[in-house]
Amino acid sequence: MKDGSKNPTLNELGKKNAKRLVTFLQDAEIEAIFSTDYIRTQDTVKPLADALKLKIQSYHPYKSESLIKSV
Repeated sequence: MKDGSKNPTLNELGKKNAKRLVTFLQDAEIEAIFSTDYIRTQDTVKPLADALKLKIQSYHPYKSESLIKSV
């Protein structure tokens, strides 16, 4: 849903798709979840992170070297 900002929340379809990720990925042996600090990306991975009891690790979208170093 566009809220007029550059950091909108997920719309209803996005929320449903985020929940579907849990079904698709819960048995994929995921050990870490990374996301930018944007609301949309955080909300997309949150259901999966909650299901897997993993902390969402944030990274800056324009500084991918920090993400690469953390892996």
